Amino acid sequence: MGNVYRPFYTMKDEHGEPILGPDGNRKRFPSKNWGIWFTDANGRTIRRTAGTTKAQARDALRKAEAEVLDEKGGLTTCHAADLTCRDLVRDYLEERRPHVCEAHLKGLKQRLEDALAGCRAAYANQLTTDTVERFLAGLEEKGKSPRTVNSYLVSLRGMFNWAVRTRRLPYNPLLAVARRSEAEKRRRPRPLTEDE
Repeated sequence: MGNVYRPFYTMKDEHGEPILGPDGNRKRFPSKNWGIWFTDANGRTIRRTAGTTKAQARDALRKAEAEVLDEKGGLTTCHAADLTCRDLVRDYLEERRPHVCEAHLKGLKQRLEDALAGCRAAYANQLTTDTVERFLAGLEEKGKSPRTVNSYLVSLRGMFNWAVRTRRLPYNPLLAVARRSEAEKRRRPRPLTEDE
């Protein structure tokens, strides 16, 4: 499927003419870097620089071939470190637009943007269980009700579930974040006074 190679190049003299060897042919020099070539999932030949040793190039080739097999098999090849939160939110909202009303979409967008700003997350891999837990705890400290706190968690989880379904991410890191209990702060009805 692919191979490791060491490219060669020809040097030129100060006049721009190639340097010739004793036999009259161009003198070729090995490159200090090794390269790989492989066929991607679409059948195109890809060439890349892969390291300064043959072992590094072999490892890079194995990794590239594994990613091609994953892509052919329908598995995700996108890494969370490469996926920006802004792109993830934009694509998720576009997918939700036909299914919800404009007011719901506006609220969803606001909750997601607030959560990303509160977690200080620019890339998807920065939205971890710990960062989201700290953000939700901060909302509770500000006096937000458990129902409001849960709405932020539900919005984030929905976006990550969609990203897993569409194979943008391999798993949802927020499944371990527990919902807040809404029964604790629920107001108990009191009996009416005689004046009321």
